[in-house]
Amino acid sequence: YGLQAVLLQFQQAGERTALRAREQLGRWPDGVSEVEAWVDDPGSGESIRLHVVAIKESDRLVLDFTGTGDQALAPINLRPPFVEGLARNAAIRLTDRHITLNWGMTEAVECRFRPGSLVDPVFPAPVGFYSKTLALVESAIGAVMAKASGRPALAHIATQSSIVVGYS
Repeated sequence: YGLQAVLLQFQQAGERTALRAREQLGRWPDGVSEVEAWVDDPGSGESIRLHVVAIKESDRLVLDFTGTGDQALAPINLRPPFVEGLARNAAIRLTDRHITLNWGMTEAVECRFRPGSLVDPVFPAPVGFYSKTLALVESAIGAVMAKASGRPALAHIATQSSIVVGYS
């Protein structure tokens, strides 16, 4: 078929996803919802705030994480692509589970971050042991989207009972 035919299929697939996702999100009521949670930084002994605001306007959803606290000293920081994937997966799970997860979801669900935060760390902030943070972010996203959609909260797929042993 050739390169152009394949590229056209990718383009059309993304466009279909964007259309279906925005159609589904358009059924949600417009409004603003927010959720906060806290995660302990084993490096500093301080708690870091995770804050997400869902802004639903027309057929678009913005998840704003700019109110999240500063990056951690311990390697519990989470990079934005992980958060974006969780957000777009949750949107699919709360709308139409048959929507394909591809670039088209970026047209319907936007995530905003603050550089230097727990969910958008700046080098040399450590990352790599973020399982607890990932589970907490997933739960917060599910909770804020449930509020925004008016639907029951989603069950998350990870545990929040991670324990850091031997970190100094």
